[in-house]
Amino acid sequence: MESGRTMNHAQGRVGTAARFALVSAAVILVTGLPYLYGFAAAGPDRVFTGLMYDVPDHAQYWSWVTASRESLFISNTMTPEANPPIFTNPMMWALAQVQRAFGLSFPALFQVWRFAAVFSLVAALWWFVSVMVPERARRRTAFWLSLAGSGLGWALIVGKVALRLPDAPYPVDIYTIEPNTFWGLLAYPYLPLAQSLLLASVVCVWRAHKRPSVPAFVLAGLASLALALVHAYDLIVLYAVIGAFGLALLARDRRLPLALAGAGLTVAACSAPMAWYFQSLTSSNPLWRSILAQYSGAGVWTPRHVHLIVLMGLPLILAVPGFFRRGPRTDERLLVSAWAAVGLVLIYLPVVFQIKMLGGWQFPIAALAAGAWHESVEPWISRKFPRRVGGVSAVTAARALLLLAVLPTNVYLYAWRFVELRRQAPPYYLHRDEAAALDWLRHHAAPEDVVLAPEAIGQFVPNYGESRAYLAHWAMTNRYHERVARVRAFFDPDVVDAWRAQLLRQEGVTLVLRAGSVPGLPRLYDPGGSPLWDALFQSPRAQIYRLRPAPPVEVADQGSPGGRGVR
Repeated sequence: MESGRTMNHAQGRVGTAARFALVSAAVILVTGLPYLYGFAAAGPDRVFTGLMYDVPDHAQYWSWVTASRESLFISNTMTPEANPPIFTNPMMWALAQVQRAFGLSFPALFQVWRFAAVFSLVAALWWFVSVMVPERARRRTAFWLSLAGSGLGWALIVGKVALRLPDAPYPVDIYTIEPNTFWGLLAYPYLPLAQSLLLASVVCVWRAHKRPSVPAFVLAGLASLALALVHAYDLIVLYAVIGAFGLALLARDRRLPLALAGAGLTVAACSAPMAWYFQSLTSSNPLWRSILAQYSGAGVWTPRHVHLIVLMGLPLILAVPGFFRRGPRTDERLLVSAWAAVGLVLIYLPVVFQIKMLGGWQFPIAALAAGAWHESVEPWISRKFPRRVGGVSAVTAARALLLLAVLPTNVYLYAWRFVELRRQAPPYYLHRDEAAALDWLRHHAAPEDVVLAPEAIGQFVPNYGESRAYLAHWAMTNRYHERVARVRAFFDPDVVDAWRAQLLRQEGVTLVLRAGSVPGLPRLYDPGGSPLWDALFQSPRAQIYRLRPAPPVEVADQGSPGGRGVR
C-alpha cells in the first residue's frame, strides 16, 4: 500500500510538471506571435527594435544591460553628467552575461528574458495557488484568473469607438501593467520575473511558518534576497504581507506566531541591506536624488474608486464577497485575505511610486474571487439550472463564461500590438539609416563621449555602446525638461550656430546625431551646411557630427533657448 501511495504521488508530480510545461509553452507561443510578426513585417528600410510597449523604460533597461557587460556596478549613461559606477541591477547583469556568452542582439536577449519570465511566473503562481487554495477546482479558477484575467478597460475602448473619440478616456485604467499578468508576460518581462520572486518569497515564509526548520528559514531568506536584488520595491509588499498575516494570526489565536516572526526576521536580515543600499543611493547621492525626484512628473498614480474597479475588473468584484464570506478562518485564508487587505492600503501610499504596489495584488484577489465563485455563484447556478445541455452542465458552461468575461481587455491589448506593428513606425521601428548610425557609435564612440540627439533616437544611444546620452529618458536624464527644451532649440533651424556651439561646450557634448524628429519642428537643423562641424557618419536619414575645436563664440545670451539669437 505504501508503494502504491508513492507511485500515485510520483504520477501526480509528473502530471503537474506536464501541465506546467504545457501552459508555459502555450503562453510562450501566444505571446511570441506579435514579435514574429514585428520582425516579418519590417520593410526593407525598417529595423524592428524587438519592443512593443513602453520603449523608454525598456531602452533604460537595455542601457543597464550594455553597461553591465563589463561590471556589476555601473554608471547612469542616460544622462550627460559623468557619474561614478555605484548602481547595480543583478537581473540586468545576469542578462548581460548571457548576451556576452552567446553573442545575442538585444531583441534576441529580450525573448530569452521573456521566456524566463514565463517559466518562472507560471511555476511560482502554480506553487502559490497549490498551497493557498487546497481545493482542485477552485485552484484552477484562481490560477487562470491570475494568469489571464484583466479589467473592464474594453468598455472604454467601446466608448471611444462609439463616441468617435481620438483616444480612449482614462488610459491608465487600460494599460497599467503591474496587476495584469498576461500583459506583463507579453510585453514587460521585468515585472513578471519580480512577481515570481515575490510569490516564491511569500510561499517560503508560509512554509517556514507551518513547518519551522533551519532550511525553511534559509529558503525564505534567500528568496527575499533574490527579490531585493531584482526589484526592491516589492520588499514593501512582502514586509507588509508578513506583518498583516502575523496580526491576523495574533487576533485569531491570541498568541504570538513565533515561527512566522522568526521567518520575518530572517527575511529582514537577508533583504534589508539591499533595501538600505537602494534607499541610500537615491537619497544621499545628489545626481540620483535629482534624477528620481523627476518621478513625480510622470503623473501616473493608482486609479481610484470606480477606476480601480475598471482596472481590476470582475476578479476584484468577486473578491469583495470572497473576503467577507463565512467559513473557517484557516491559515491559508488569513494570509490571502491579509495580502488583499494590506494591498489596498499600499496602492494608495502617498509616494510617487504607489502604482508599483499594484504588482502582485492580482494573485490574492484571484484567490478570493475563486472562493466566492465556487462557494456562492456555482451553488446558485446548480440550483437554478440542474439539467445538462448536450452533456455540459451549467456550472461548466459558467466557468467558461467567467474566463471569457475577464479576457476582452487582454484580447484588445494583444490584437492592438499587431495594429501598432503594422505601421512600422517609431518607437517600435528604426529606419535602417538610424540603426546604422547607432551601430557606428557602437564601434567608434568612447565612454567619455556625450551624444546629443532627438529623444526618440537618443534613448537608444547608450544601448549601442558605452557613450552617454544628452537626452534619453524622462526620469533617468537629469534636468530632463530643461534638456528637452535645449535639444529642441538646438535642432531649430532658426537658431544661430554660436548658441549651439556654446551649449555643447557648456554641457560637455562631443557628438551630435541628427536623425528622427523633434515634436513641433517640421525639419531639423543640418550641421552639414556649417563650417563648425566635422561629418563623421553620413547617410540620407541619419548623420553624426563632431564640433570642431575652436574658441567659444561670445553671444549676448548663453543661457536658456528662450533668449536665442535668430538669423
